[in-house]
Amino acid sequence: MNVYVLIIEDRHCDVDAHVYASKEEAIERARTIANQYCKWGEVDETLTGSMRQSGWVYHGIYSCENDSVTVLEREVL
Repeated sequence: MNVYVLIIEDRHCDVDAHVYASKEEAIERARTIANQYCKWGEVDETLTGSMRQSGWVYHGIYSCENDSVTVLEREVL
């Protein structure tokens, strides 16, 4: 079974993590958070090949300080 871990990394507060059973739900929530906090233009949603290989399914940088929201796919044994 796979789960999707949404991680919010913001330099102004503690790292926050939430677990979802649905990939679509996790990505939708991550995009909502990134757009809510974005104050500098558009959210950068670039995913590199190495990110994908590491199980990243979403990454949104929403500030010039690299504050971001990430969704990782992980297998639960």
